[in-house]
Amino acid sequence: MDSLKANRLLASFSPSALELIAPHLRAVELPHGESLQKASDRVETVYFPTRGMISLVALTDGGHAVESGLVGREGALNGFEAIHDLPAFGEAMVQAAGQALTLSAALLRTTALKTPEVIETIGRAQATLMVQARQSAACNATHALEARLARWLLQTRDRVESNTLPLTQEFLAIMLGVQRTSVTGTIGNLSTLKLIKQHRGSVEIIDLEGLKAASCDCYEIVNAYIHRVSGTANL
Repeated sequence: MDSLKANRLLASFSPSALELIAPHLRAVELPHGESLQKASDRVETVYFPTRGMISLVALTDGGHAVESGLVGREGALNGFEAIHDLPAFGEAMVQAAGQALTLSAALLRTTALKTPEVIETIGRAQATLMVQARQSAACNATHALEARLARWLLQTRDRVESNTLPLTQEFLAIMLGVQRTSVTGTIGNLSTLKLIKQHRGSVEIIDLEGLKAASCDCYEIVNAYIHRVSGTANL
């Protein structure tokens, strides 16, 4: 299946693991805005994105939401939870429309028992999500909104592999845990600096290096860790 190579995590599995998994993978569409799971849901399906991006969202008791991680074709949604038969921790929604290969959680768990290297591979992917969440918490507490927004736009670009990002101000506000008015002003600042352009329903990066300079160092910290863990030069 050629599409196996489109997801870098799947492509890193050994031939013996892929032989067990490949016949059971199913290609599905990921429509923009679709909710794939709610917090505490039983995990039934593992998603290996081949295009597009999934956002992981943490919720507070007061109903506030903030982005805690992103999953593109470098990783998987629910791999760790499936192997260890754990419930979903937070919500997951499709931020950039695309496609994914899906596998039942039970089958991945069975495969891991037969091919232990799958546990290590999935564990590495989970480690990158944990680093994203930890760094996002530190970033939200210490860095200015403009730098945080620049970081988040760069992370999105890496995963959708395009300078045109299908993002609305409402969604950006959720991801950054702020009011929409704050996002509006910050987008305006970055636009005045000619780093981005806002279109209806999307944001276009027009000065990539300038946006990197405007971002906080959290972007490079997380990327460096992902590259070290995955052994690849890029996402």
